[in-house]
Amino acid sequence: MTIEKVEAAKNFIEQRYSKMLYQEKQKKEYWEMLNKKMESLGLSNAQQTQIKNDVTHEEAKILREERKKLTIYDFKSLKVIGKGAFGEVRLCRWLKTGEPVAIKKLKKS
Repeated sequence: MTIEKVEAAKNFIEQRYSKMLYQEKQKKEYWEMLNKKMESLGLSNAQQTQIKNDVTHEEAKILREERKKLTIYDFKSLKVIGKGAFGEVRLCRWLKTGEPVAIKKLKKS
């Protein structure tokens, strides 16, 4: 039992970090390609710096969006599809993607 848990944990960690390493490699390759492209276009140092700053700000904006927590304002309630003792299940539309999702609304008290 313990060996199985260790193997599962090992696989989880390896998958997570291999994904992170792959993303870092992709990012490094992108920046190298960007630098070569700017050099081939003959851009000045000031222009290159401005482009790099713009790309960095755009990456930060994307990462900020990924870390953003979901709220009730990210969904539009369509109808109640079930009720129980502690809350209800609603059919909602995710405003970001437009796809339908089921959301459970609970009474915390």
